[in-house]
Amino acid sequence: MTADKSLSLFWLDNVSKAETLWASNKINSYEVVGRMSWAWHEHSFQVTVNDGEIINSKCESNHDAVTNNNWCETKFNANDHTIPALFERARELIKRGDEMTNSQDECFYASFDFDTGVPSHVSLACPNANDEQEEWSIIFFRNIP
Repeated sequence: MTADKSLSLFWLDNVSKAETLWASNKINSYEVVGRMSWAWHEHSFQVTVNDGEIINSKCESNHDAVTNNNWCETKFNANDHTIPALFERARELIKRGDEMTNSQDECFYASFDFDTGVPSHVSLACPNANDEQEEWSIIFFRNIP
């Protein structure tokens, strides 16, 4: 097994552990505010979930540099910005990093809140992979009792 595959397994294990912690906390109502960026796009978001259902969402963005459209108006989906969806997105980025490089370079990085398991920062930036960067951060998280 190459070093990058070992790193992938390490990160997949960390995502699973954080997701297990998230599930054990049984947080079904929360507010999350974050920021996502890709090579040609950036947006901020706010999603409020009550008893597992999205009750409010907001997205703010500059124009998408590729389509010259307002990304929030054309592509934002609040379901993709819930905590369970962010765990799934982290897994997708690990896989994408594996597909983009055969080197021993590390492409993926993540950090998680030790109390809730919430993914607080995730990034994918592989050397020699132009326009493939993705990064998101949770700026604010609140459990709603």
